[in-house]
Parts: sequence; C-alpha cells; structure tokens
Amino acid sequence: MEQMRQRLKRSEQSEREHREAACLAEEHAAALEEKHQKLEEEHRKLQAECRLKSRRSLRTSSPPKEEGEEREEREGERARQRWRRAGSAVVQRLSFAGQRPTCAGQDVPAATSAPERAKDAEQELSLPSPSSPSSPSRRSERSEDGPSWPQLETLASERDAARAEKAQMESQSQELEQENTTLRLLLEEEGQRTQALLQQVDYLAELLEERQTQSGARDMLKSLGLSREPSPDGALAACDAHATAPPSAQQLD
Repeated sequence: MEQMRQRLKRSEQSEREHREAACLAEEHAAALEEKHQKLEEEHRKLQAECRLKSRRSLRTSSPPKEEGEEREEREGERARQRWRRAGSAVVQRLSFAGQRPTCAGQDVPAATSAPERAKDAEQELSLPSPSSPSSPSRRSERSEDGPSWPQLETLASERDAARAEKAQMESQSQELEQENTTLRLLLEEEGQRTQALLQQVDYLAELLEERQTQSGARDMLKSLGLSREPSPDGALAACDAHATAPPSAQQLD
C-alpha cells in the first residue's frame, strides 16, 4: 500500500513537471512567433525603402540620360552630314576626272589624283559612323544602363540575412511544436498510468474493507462463544440469525 502511494506521488510529480515543461515550451513558441512577425515587418519596411530609393535614383539619373540621347542625336546628325559632303566631293572628283581633255590623242595619266583619292578614302574611313557601337555616346549609354548601387546591395544583403533568420526561426518553432506534441503524449500516458494506479488503490481499499469486515465477524463469533471458526459466509449468516432471533431464544442461548 505504501509503495502504491509512493508511486502515485511520483506520477503526480512527473505530471506536474511535464505540465510546467509544456507551458514553458508554449511560451517559448509564442515568443518565437512574435519575433517572426517582427522580422516580417522589418522585411516589408526594407523592401519599401529599397523601392523608394530605386525610384529616387531613377528620377535623379533620368536628366543626364536624356542629355546623352540629345548629344547622341546631334553627333549622329553631324556624322550624316559629313558622310553626305564626303560622298558629294567624291562624286564631283570622279566626274571631273572623267571630263579631263586628252593630249595628243592619249589620256592624261591620273597619277596626280591617286594620292588625293587615297587621302579622301582615309578621311571617309576616319569619319565616325552614327550607328557605330563603339562611339562614346553608346559607351556612356551602356554605362548608364548598368549602374552600381551600393545601398541597394546592402539592403539586399540585409534582406537575405532576414530571410535566413526567418527560416531558422521557422525550423526552431517546428522543433518546439514537435517537442510540445511529444510532451502532450507523455502527459496522456502518465494520466492513463495515474488512472490505472487509482483503480488499483480503490481495489485494494475494497479488499481491505472486506477483510476488516471478515475479521469483525470472527471477533463477534468468538465473543458469542462459538467453538469452531466457520467460514466468513457462515459466520455472517449466524450473526444475522442471532440478530433476528426472538428475545426468548436469545435468553435460552
């Protein structure tokens, strides 16, 4: 009986400990959830700041881009005019060379015009083409198309760090949920064991009460002067018969 009581006390103590551990785990999970929400809010704020800064940078960088486009158009127009002038000059020289008079029935040699033609060809080749991809305006446009933003890179790194911390918090919360489920299962098992122990204690109490009743019946029979010790059922029947007998019979006894 004492062992059963000790086991019952131990089971109750373990149940209390498990309940306290479950409460602590739930509080920790709630704190992690609150921190997770704060991280999400900070992430949203960082995204909004990143968008605002990118818009401001685009607004500030748009006037130089427009000036570069206007400069490129002016340079292209100048190059086209140079090409037209060079082409008209070449046509005029060729037509002038074809209209030269002959001397003594022979054509005048064109050795003197060859260097000029070579010089004109070099000038034509040295003229910048308006559609050339290696022009300064094109290079500046390419450099403007791909700017580097240190602030945006910093914000992106902070956002990645926040995402990694968020994933870590989610994994920790999942682990805590698993621990909570395990603790709840253990609590249920301990509750079942406690109920079984209580049932055993009740059964033992009933047995003890029956034995006390039987010993009381034996003592009563001994006090009545019966020599033999009947069975508990017979003793109880004799006690009942003696109690229900009339007074005359009790006096005869």
